[in-house]
Parts: sequence; structure tokens; C-alpha cells
Amino acid sequence: MTVREILKATKGRLISGDIRASFKNISTDTRSVKKGDLFIALKGKNFDAHDFLAKAVAGGAAGMLVRRASCVVSRKFKNFQRSTFNVQPVVIAVGDTLRAMQDIANFCRMRRRIPVICVTGSNGKTTTKEIIWSILGMKFGRRHVLKNKGNFNNEVGVPLTLFGLGRRHKAAVLELGTNAYGEIRRLVEIARPTAGVVTNIGMSHIEGLKSVGGVAREKFSLIKGLRAGGTAVLNADDAMARRWIKSGNIPPSVRLVTYGISGNYAFNNRRNVCASDIKISGCRSSFRLSLGSKTLETKLTMPGLFNVYNALAGAAAGYAMGIRAELIKKGIESAESPPMRMEIKKSGGITIINDAYNANPSSVCQAVSFLGEIPGKRKILVLGDMLELGRLAVPAHRKISEDIKKAGVDILFTLGNLARVTAKKFALKGGCARAFTDKKELIKELKREARKGDMLLVKGSRKAKMEEVLDVLSSVVPSS
Repeated sequence: MTVREILKATKGRLISGDIRASFKNISTDTRSVKKGDLFIALKGKNFDAHDFLAKAVAGGAAGMLVRRASCVVSRKFKNFQRSTFNVQPVVIAVGDTLRAMQDIANFCRMRRRIPVICVTGSNGKTTTKEIIWSILGMKFGRRHVLKNKGNFNNEVGVPLTLFGLGRRHKAAVLELGTNAYGEIRRLVEIARPTAGVVTNIGMSHIEGLKSVGGVAREKFSLIKGLRAGGTAVLNADDAMARRWIKSGNIPPSVRLVTYGISGNYAFNNRRNVCASDIKISGCRSSFRLSLGSKTLETKLTMPGLFNVYNALAGAAAGYAMGIRAELIKKGIESAESPPMRMEIKKSGGITIINDAYNANPSSVCQAVSFLGEIPGKRKILVLGDMLELGRLAVPAHRKISEDIKKAGVDILFTLGNLARVTAKKFALKGGCARAFTDKKELIKELKREARKGDMLLVKGSRKAKMEEVLDVLSSVVPSS
């Protein structure tokens, strides 16, 4: 991008440097800045990148986007002399560097007239994004489809993803995350999706969104933000989605495509995508996929009924784009599950299910239901705190014990003060529970307890970092 384009996108002011200059890439981290980059100085709760501007220039940054505040200009730029770095960097001042970064991302997106599918929901959005990416890859070639990497799904990650949008890209699929009101709306303004997918509505991020109704309003703002001619892809088996549709919330200029499982609540709509004759065996599933008038036998290398729903969401998005049924089937069958989402492997005779990436009541219920369906001598659940539930945290941790007991879990290990509530309730129901606040103590006891033939599921919110429990299980010596 050129300096002129940056100024146009951000309505910023050029303080120094050549207005004819251009930048190869955009960076927000001095540790990865490269020669020719534009460095954007973001400010967070615990950091201020304006303190590292000299380091960015020393690393090769050709320009900097900074706050307009006079104190920043006078205090930080005195070191940027030609004699110091043998270069005079471009300096552009704006009122808010995060907002300006997002405006640049929108500028990048609007330069490319391509289909952009955005995905949100309480559960399954990352897996759904990967399935959609695989389906789009069958039509355009995977290298021609842009997607978020890792957890780049927030107000910083989505812009960073869009900065990678190049001439080779023919489509994009973006996951949108949120934990506060207005975040999805802003991400939609940036990404300008041609289609929006909402996987489901559950008890997630209650701390910021206050209630399940608040979660629904925030997630469905993706659909409300679609422009004329856009497509809404919704789960017809989700109670909140059905209520939202029946209340007439779909903008009249937006096309609706629904998906669901045959025999459930799927709307009678000719564009529906359905699954029937579902068979789940271990870490694989098969089902009959109906796309309009066409039905195909489809296999999925991901475990659980919830991943069938994720596959249906992906199929509905592909169908809405007019992708051939055979390519949709092929895309589903070649899709891979993201790391730490129901990854299944064996270690020392123990079957380990790594679902440690994140947790909320709905996802824990889904995971333990799957644990209950697969054979094993004993079922062991290792559960970390479910966070961001606000005033519902304790009731939710108490209630989830019912699902754990119903799934036939033999032993429950918990980590954290909130998960201790689950352990206590589980024990009152006659279950075997052991609660810990120290991860090392939990690991020590788990290694002592684990036996050959056990099925072990690890689950917890991201901050709990429950994958650290899994890192030591490879050294487990099964008990006799």
C-alpha cells in the first residue's frame, strides 16, 4: 500500500517522510517487523507499542502509524533523525491506531471483489471455518482462499488476516469472535461479508454479554450487518435461531439458507441442507447429505454429532455460493479438525481426547456426550474452569455435573475453584471426583490413576491451558 492510500483509508496526517513511499507489509509486533513494513503502534491495557517505535525503525520499518496526541509526537520522535538510522521513516498520525488499523483492513478488503464468508457462534466456529475453507478450496484451490490463522478472530486478528488478502485470492472465510457488545458489528464493518454463518447460540462469554439473549443479539449482528444480496446461513435446529428467524429479524434484502438434521426442526425451505441416516463410530461419522434435490453419501473424519452440524454449516455455505454438490462432499471429507478440538490419540494404551482449546457449558456437554458413546474400560474427565460466565458461573458449573454423570464418566478430575463446584456436585450424585487448584498436583495424581484401556477427555477454558496436562501424559506408565 502507498502512503497516499494509508492516508485515504485512515484520514490521518503525514508528519514526516515521502508521500510517494509505499509499504510491503503491515506489522504490529517489533519482534517480527521486517524491512519495508508499516509499523502500527497499538495500545492495550498492559502495553503501549509507542514505547518501541525506535526498535521498529531499527528493525527495518519504513513507516509508523501513531497516535495523534501531541505528547507522543514530541516525546517519541526526537530520536528519529537521519543520522541515527540513516533513514527518515514515514510517520502518520491518527486519533486511534486500532481504529485506523481496522480502516486499512477494510480498504484492503474492498479492493478485492470476492466472496467473503464470515462465521460466528458459541461453539464450532473454528471447525466450521476450516470445513468451509476446504470446500472453497475444492472450487478455487486452497492457496486461493484466505482464512484466519490460529485465533486471529478478534478486533486485531481479523484486520491482520485481511492484510494478507492478495491478488491470488478468489474467496475468503473469516471466523469472528466476541466477548463484548458491538465487536461483531465492527468486524462486519471491516470484513464486509457476502455471507454470514451463525453455528449456534449457547452460554458463552456471559460475563461480557450478560445473558444467552445477549449472546444471541451479538452473534446475530453478523446477519443484520449483511448488505443487500447477502446470504444468511443459520442452524434451523438451534432454538434461538428459530426464534430469531420467526421474529422477522432477517433483513428483507438478505437470502436465508438453513441447515439441520432430518426429522428435527429444519424449516421447509427449498434451499435447506439436511443430514440423515447418521452413523457415528469412534472418530468417524457418515451421513446422507441432502443439498436441494441432490443426496450424497458423505464421510467425516471428525468425531461426534456436533461435527456433523459443523459439516452441515459448511455445506450450506458452499451450497449458497452455488458450489457443485460433489465438490462440497469432497471438501467435507478432506477437511481436518483444528488443533486441540477433539483430537484423539493413544498413549501408553490410554485413549486421549484433547479438547483443551476452550470450554463453555454447551461444548462440555457435547464433549462428554461423545465420551459416553465410545467404548473404554473407564471414562475419565479432566475439567478446568469454564470462564467468562459472569453471574452464571457457579450455577453453570453445578449444572454441568448432571451431563457428566449422565455420560457415564467414572472419574472426574477438576482444576480451579469454579470446577471444584462441579466436582462437589458430581460427588454428591455418587460419582468419584478429585478437585485440585494446583496443576502439578493434578498431573501427579492423574499419572498415578491412569490405566491401560482408559478413555481420557481433557477440557477447559483457554486461560486454564489444560493442554499442559496432556503434555506429560505421554510418559504415563499404565497400571496393571
